[in-house]
Amino acid sequence: MTRFKFNLLLIWIGLFSILGLSNTFAQSKGKIVGKLIEESSGTPLIGANVILLNTSLGASADLQGNYTISGVQPGTYQISASYLGYEKKVLDVTVEANQVTVVDFALKESEKRLGGVTVYGQLTRGQAKALNEQKNAPNIKNVVSSEQFQVFPDRNAAETVARIPGISISYDQGEGELVQIRGMGPKYNSLTVNGQRIPAPDPGEGRAVGLDLLNQELMENIVVTKALTPDIDGDAIGGNINFQMKQAPDKGILAINAGAGYNDQHSYFEEYGKDIVDLSGVVG
Repeated sequence: MTRFKFNLLLIWIGLFSILGLSNTFAQSKGKIVGKLIEESSGTPLIGANVILLNTSLGASADLQGNYTISGVQPGTYQISASYLGYEKKVLDVTVEANQVTVVDFALKESEKRLGGVTVYGQLTRGQAKALNEQKNAPNIKNVVSSEQFQVFPDRNAAETVARIPGISISYDQGEGELVQIRGMGPKYNSLTVNGQRIPAPDPGEGRAVGLDLLNQELMENIVVTKALTPDIDGDAIGGNINFQMKQAPDKGILAINAGAGYNDQHSYFEEYGKDIVDLSGVVG
């Protein structure tokens, strides 16, 4: 009985020693935090990659451009920041135990020199962010910014989405309405606005949602996911289309779009005329 108690005591001592060492080991690590911005304007670089070289540690910038790398062993490292369309930057950093080290990055746009002529590869800021998100996505998706699709004379959101590869639409009286993804019918796809599901307004169309009344001028980004991930409803067999709406800008903006045309189709609306007038404005 005495020997059993002695062995049990040794086991408890061993457990406390292991837990104490683990706690000490965890507390001896440091953390790196910082912010990534554009050098000229100070705009946050959303989704920029930060990597601690010669380690498996890294992070991506959030919507405010902030990043955090936890669990870093004390020592001296090199940390790099990269973003599509901007020059890569590498800095030296020293991490101390139980301390937070701040490392900020200000990246400038990259330039190319061709035969003595300097060409500045200046991507629009919104489309650069969209391409960067599409490049780093873990699944198959297309991301298009408003700076890209606003240059086309589309009447509604359906016609705008139709310009993305793998998307086709059906028309109603000359205007795009229902969307198909990779050949799957409209009822097999899901449509969301800022991640919130759009319910089907017409019982006759099943779960299909018509986009003929949704103005593309209200959107900031269009994200088409063609391969499902666990955060998407399982009924989106063909895929998911998420419309990210415009947010309040940092500076004042004013955009006015006008368009006109003529519709020669026969319909029940002939008494209202066949002319087409499209006017929209965005102010913020």
